[in-house]
Amino acid sequence: MRSRILLCLALSALISSGAAFAESAVKQIAVNASSTFFSVYREGGMSPAIERIKACYDGAKTADAYLFCLAMDTQARRIERSLSERSNAPMHAYFNDDAFEARLQLLERWYPRVTQLDYAKNQMMDGLEAGIKAEVALIEQK
Repeated sequence: MRSRILLCLALSALISSGAAFAESAVKQIAVNASSTFFSVYREGGMSPAIERIKACYDGAKTADAYLFCLAMDTQARRIERSLSERSNAPMHAYFNDDAFEARLQLLERWYPRVTQLDYAKNQMMDGLEAGIKAEVALIEQK
């Protein structure tokens, strides 16, 4: 049942995005982070995933490490938003707009130019879309 719900949520997020895919290191980081998020989520749900994300941020000392955490965070937020909309329940407080935006803005310390920041964000989203596709394929194989 949990796999079926996750499949529906992942498909919803994938269909609503329509992102174009381009290969980059940032995209691959996001693909890897997405895989990590879904693995933790499948095992225990959103609470362990949030704890993993918080621990990730606590240890992030480089741009790549922070991008990995932010990608997990973003994927989790997308799934949480979809789930809360479907069940007409509030999202977990960890994902409120102000708190998430503050975490997103910290990316600027490694990407000070707007063009760099925008590129990193776009590549991250492309990687998250690839991560959702991979998760859907994994679920469909079962």
